[in-house]
Amino acid sequence: MPDNAQIAQAIRRLFDVPVGVVLTDPRQPQPDLWPGEDAGQGRVTPKRAQEFAAGRAAARAAMTQLGCAPAAIPAAVSRAPVWPAGVHGSISHSATLCLAVVCRRPCLLGVDIEPAQPMESALIPHVLGHDAPVGLNKPGTGLVATYKFSAKEAVFKAVFPQCEQVFGFDVVRIALLAQAGHFQARFQSRIGPYDVGDTLRGRYLEIAGHIVTAVTVDPTLSGH
Repeated sequence: MPDNAQIAQAIRRLFDVPVGVVLTDPRQPQPDLWPGEDAGQGRVTPKRAQEFAAGRAAARAAMTQLGCAPAAIPAAVSRAPVWPAGVHGSISHSATLCLAVVCRRPCLLGVDIEPAQPMESALIPHVLGHDAPVGLNKPGTGLVATYKFSAKEAVFKAVFPQCEQVFGFDVVRIALLAQAGHFQARFQSRIGPYDVGDTLRGRYLEIAGHIVTAVTVDPTLSGH
């Protein structure tokens, strides 16, 4: 099984810009939160608070990889991370692995990590919408659904600072491309700066029993 340094190096290759990448184990004790950070004490379970702390610790360590001073990362009302001036990042976690990726602005990042396991058939129509196959028991369908779910999560995280609103799974349609490790997200509804038919490209990999999906958005480029 690859170690964290090998996993981080593989994840760096998913992005179009230089990134800091750090992994932590949310099951292990974590450093104290910094002033201004709040996991929602009293409103979240100890497990969720531990995951929150693991994500913040990973994100601050990722900042230092870029030569940036670590800083507090509060949570907005939406619970999205509020990144310090000059940087942007994305945090995701499973039960056993927490991942933080950070870049310099103006680029925006989205990353998601999911256990590489088939999705329950009852959830597939909700996640895939019109893309859900008629025969949900077809071999491989559940794992493909997990890949597409993860890709949508990465897209949502990347574009949230531009759209500033939560939106559902039906807003984008994911196509896993013939080019190995690549996917395309096509917008089905107008939201923020994105019109119907606009697309974003992303990458994915399977490593250490997890699916990792990644999206890089450069707002300075015209078109999508």
